[in-house]
Amino acid sequence: MTKPLRLTVGNELYALVDLAALLALWLVVLRRLDLDSDLLLFIAAVLVSEVIGIVIHELGHAGAALALGRPVAEIRIGSGHLLAHFRLRGTVVRLGRNPLGSGKVWLSPSAAKLGKGQGVVFTSAGVVVNILGASLAFAFNGSSPTVLTAFFAVNAWLAISNLVPTDGPPLQPNDGTKLLFRLGILPPVYRSAIAALTPHAPMTTKIEDLALDRWTAGADRAVTAAMDIAARQKAQHIGTEHVIAGVLQDPQSLGARTLIELGFNADALATALAPGAAISIKVRAPRLCGS
Repeated sequence: MTKPLRLTVGNELYALVDLAALLALWLVVLRRLDLDSDLLLFIAAVLVSEVIGIVIHELGHAGAALALGRPVAEIRIGSGHLLAHFRLRGTVVRLGRNPLGSGKVWLSPSAAKLGKGQGVVFTSAGVVVNILGASLAFAFNGSSPTVLTAFFAVNAWLAISNLVPTDGPPLQPNDGTKLLFRLGILPPVYRSAIAALTPHAPMTTKIEDLALDRWTAGADRAVTAAMDIAARQKAQHIGTEHVIAGVLQDPQSLGARTLIELGFNADALATALAPGAAISIKVRAPRLCGS
């Protein structure tokens, strides 16, 4: 039987600030819109604005990387099973079936390690784009109050929720976690989340080897966690034990629950992950640096 996930101090702060931001933005929406405004149009505008906000957020990261001369390996928009993918000037763009499920940008292996200044620019670019979008929507609200108010509220919320740092499971480290870490002002409570941001050593990458037709956000998290564990071990490649450890990072995931129900022995995994332990099956993956 798995233990229920509990929010940690940092994540509780994130949840409280996020809720306060939502309430504040809702008050702004009520003040900006008339009671007889088209509710269905507003709801549709919120959903569309969410998708646009996520897209421009990730494009902000990608644009900052390219402006710094750092090649972008992949841009992921949405979560869930892969819906479509295409290549754009050397960058792989992948679209998930859930367009509201956030996104991520990965740099190419040769550009994965950023200095402090470049890291701050890359990490904050997405939030800056959302703030700019919210500001423009607020300033020109009069031309289309319902639609632009929705766009303002969504982008303002995306900016705030990305700036307030999370400190680990069940929430993933966000832009706020990475930004404050790079600035050297992150409280000690966030150290466990920062451990997941350890730069990866160069590894063989071949995305075509992965089952992308069934690739989900959960798989992204598991493989990324596996790479983090392998990197901290200074392993030459990702082994089966790293992948299993990555799956177990989220005890509520289907894979973790299945392993636990089958009576998986965590002690055996700890032995396999000990320094110098044999590493078996290679898993090639491109997740070297992301935001």
